[in-house]
Formats: sequence, C-alpha cells, structure tokens
Amino acid sequence: MFQAQEYYSGAWHILTTSPCFSLDTNSAAVTSLSPTNAADQKFRVRAEYVRSAKDTTHVSTWGGWLYLTVST
Repeated sequence: MFQAQEYYSGAWHILTTSPCFSLDTNSAAVTSLSPTNAADQKFRVRAEYVRSAKDTTHVSTWGGWLYLTVST
C-alpha cells in the first residue's frame, strides 16, 4: 500500500492511499502519482508492508517518508 500527502494550510493532508497489492519476485512494487496544479507544492509518500498469514518472519510496518517538491 502507498500513501501520498500534500502540505498546505500549515499541515499535511492525505491525497490518496492505494489498495494493497503483492510485491514482485524482487520484493518491489511500483505505482504512480499524477497530482494536478502541483507546481511549487510539497508532497510526501510512503509505503506500508502488510505481512501475509504465511509470513512468520516479518512484521507489518510503514516505511519512512520520501519528501518531494515539484518545481517549474
């Protein structure tokens, strides 16, 4: 699952949260974000790992935030 937020009015606001999907054979996943009117705006994205019932080694967790500023 991925979550994207935008910063405005002095706080972070959720733009979108994706549905859950499986990782590929390299334990990777890809998604895209296409915000409108994004020039000079601040965004952040993070991923969540939700372990399956078969996964007895890992725990579910959110990753760290990746901060982005769109410039013109």
